[in-house]
Amino acid sequence: MSKRNKKTVGIIGAGRFGKTLAETLYAQNIDVIVIDKDENAIKTLAQYNIHAVQGDGTNHEALKEAGFESCDIAVVSISESLENSILATLNCKQLGIYKVISKAESELQETVLYRIGADEVVFPDKERAYRLGRDLSGIRGAIESLRIAKDYSVNEIKVPRNLIGKTIIEANIRQKYNVNVIAIKRMLNNTNHDNELIIATGAEVLSEDDSLIIFGSDKQIAQLSDEE
Repeated sequence: MSKRNKKTVGIIGAGRFGKTLAETLYAQNIDVIVIDKDENAIKTLAQYNIHAVQGDGTNHEALKEAGFESCDIAVVSISESLENSILATLNCKQLGIYKVISKAESELQETVLYRIGADEVVFPDKERAYRLGRDLSGIRGAIESLRIAKDYSVNEIKVPRNLIGKTIIEANIRQKYNVNVIAIKRMLNNTNHDNELIIATGAEVLSEDDSLIIFGSDKQIAQLSDEE
């Protein structure tokens, strides 16, 4: 069994962004603490052995009880309410967490979060969560984002939900998104630490845990990675 990294990341909010970030970090051997009011979201993460706590991420005591004081980094993944985002960010700073990263929905919210002390502000989309997870783990594969020319690159993205169960040909990826699937990275033995790389022929059926190695314009790659 792989030894867990000593770095600990606390995540407030287990929505799409927070859940993807938590799973990505955990897969990279980073200790993760997640807090969210939604019992179902917490149960889902707990199934993956991620330390998930049901509670109010805007409450100072709830964060302390969840273990956020031990976190090196905190990610505030709630942005629907500016007030809640501000409270969660301030609480994390008051707990003495070294780096606080807050999610924003608008440029105004970004400005406010920086002014109250957020060390970094990000905007929500699934691919950004995946990349942030890779960044925080300190492990960025060369294939993940290889710049080929201006606005064109080779990238690794998770298979969008609407493509699960389809072949590359059935998904019509090249025609619909104008990108080329080079290979499929497939998880083996139900562990993200053991993968095989499959050269894409178009006949492979895509599964939930697959990643796609694709080439195309940054705009088209972002469009594909944002698909539900």
